Amino acid sequence: MPGRVKVSKPERLHFLIKQIKERSSRKIVMPPKTNPLKLNKLQQRTLALAQVLAADHSSSKTNEETGEATLLQLPHAHGSHVHVGPYTVAAKDASGFSNPAVWVVLERKGLARADGLACVVLTKEGQSYDTGLGEKFFTHSDH
Repeated sequence: MPGRVKVSKPERLHFLIKQIKERSSRKIVMPPKTNPLKLNKLQQRTLALAQVLAADHSSSKTNEETGEATLLQLPHAHGSHVHVGPYTVAAKDASGFSNPAVWVVLERKGLARADGLACVVLTKEGQSYDTGLGEKFFTHSDH
């Protein structure tokens, strides 16, 4: 064919190996993984709601030395909803607050410490953990 340069097999092989090395040496930056500890949906919702309580200074007390937040009181459902800080949440979404198994898992994963349901402490890791829920099920309270 006119205009094409004939390349020997060793040169072509060398060229292909060089391309493969260049491609494999490139660093691929992956976005941070949402829910890296693989919490189930109930655990994620409970942690997200506990994060809201930890951020609300009337619902929590922060230890300045450790950065951990002690939740002063876990909210209880009245009717079909629960008040979590400035938000109203469906009672079914807040059912993890009264489930000891949820707190055992969150403690095992280093996100919280619970002494029964009387005292819950959210660790720094628990406060910054990305549940992926954001404000998905929060509505500002009207009462």
